[in-house]
Amino acid sequence: MRNLFLHLIFLLCLIPGAAGETGGIFRYGQVSSGPADLLFRASEGSDGAELFLGSDTGREWELKRLIFESSRFLAGNMKPRGLFARMAMESLPPGGESPGETGWAPDRGETNLNNPGGAFFFPRRGGIFLEGTDSSSLRSGLWYSLPLGRYMNLEGAGHSCRLDPAKAPEEWFPREEPGPAGTLWHTAGDLNFQGPWYAGSLKGFFSGGEHYLPGSALLCELTLYGERSVLTGLYWEPSDVYRNREGQLIPWERQFHFRLTRGFPDFQLDAGALVGKSSLSSLQEVVLSQDYRCSLEGSLRRWTWRLRGQGLIDPEEEVLLSWIPRAKLGYRLKHWDFTASAGGTWEEFFPDPAEVSGEVAVRRKGSPGFAQSLSAGYRAERDAGDISIRGEARGGVKNWTLKGRFLYPFLLYGEEERAFEIGWDLEWAF
Repeated sequence: MRNLFLHLIFLLCLIPGAAGETGGIFRYGQVSSGPADLLFRASEGSDGAELFLGSDTGREWELKRLIFESSRFLAGNMKPRGLFARMAMESLPPGGESPGETGWAPDRGETNLNNPGGAFFFPRRGGIFLEGTDSSSLRSGLWYSLPLGRYMNLEGAGHSCRLDPAKAPEEWFPREEPGPAGTLWHTAGDLNFQGPWYAGSLKGFFSGGEHYLPGSALLCELTLYGERSVLTGLYWEPSDVYRNREGQLIPWERQFHFRLTRGFPDFQLDAGALVGKSSLSSLQEVVLSQDYRCSLEGSLRRWTWRLRGQGLIDPEEEVLLSWIPRAKLGYRLKHWDFTASAGGTWEEFFPDPAEVSGEVAVRRKGSPGFAQSLSAGYRAERDAGDISIRGEARGGVKNWTLKGRFLYPFLLYGEEERAFEIGWDLEWAF
């Protein structure tokens, strides 16, 4: 309780600074098994503050998230964007998502304040930053942006930190030897361009340091826009000694990502493929992989539907390593929503599915601020299976909202049994 008292004092210190703010929320939630959380957020335009506390037992409170942001400054939980996000990746994202412009943004999904940071934004475009790391030193760096005419832009970024000696790996056949201690730096440049029906970029990355060989990586992106379609392609090729910002070697020699989004009168198609060639240094063998994804979703009168599938193929053996289908069907009738979904995971070397799941749910939206939902889900894996019944009700008066929920699990087989839970959240918007 002493920790909660100290955090609430800090919270009260934030409120006077938030006086005159255009909005904010104060929320407290707890479940019967003990965990609780408290959130305070106040903002005015681009300026704001956020505090999130969590407790596993409801007694000892821990600071999980803290954010201060303005048009010139950001501190607390941060996430990298643009070139900084690309420096951290080991593989292209399966969906080909773009991390946006280079810089830093608040990380409201993070609930662990182990590595906080701070960034100062220059009046135009660019800035400097400090970020905590898992090692004993801070990561520091800067970024800038320079417009080159109406349709082109040049971005640059760089940072460095000192890494501690890596721990010995626990697996028998590690992909690489533990990295040495010492200073590790990264620099990157991005020349991006945009036109009426296209957009693209050419990115170059460089790594090196005190005990690290200089490495490089090339990333090319191109997007074409049609009347109802969008076609995106990415190509990534790192060198053998290029390392990401955590000091890890990249397992891929090259990767190519393709994605097509096409709209039709009654449905939309989203298809993509991620093809790569990897070299595992510990086994001295080359591995090829092809990851294909496809999604179809649409609506017809009161009905909505969505079909998704993902397949991982070994092109050398010409076998389907895994297949993950998903399907969802919905129906809306006035204030009622009915949905049913199902999916599973099948693998080549096992006769039984690795995972099968399904859910049926009904939701009702009444007057503004009031809603109820009830669902029953089924989950079966090789070593465990259960049925879960969930319910939720939400109601509000003026600026106050109260939400209650429950979870009743029924174990079918296995040893991992979950307990019955009841939870509630109280929120005040100001």
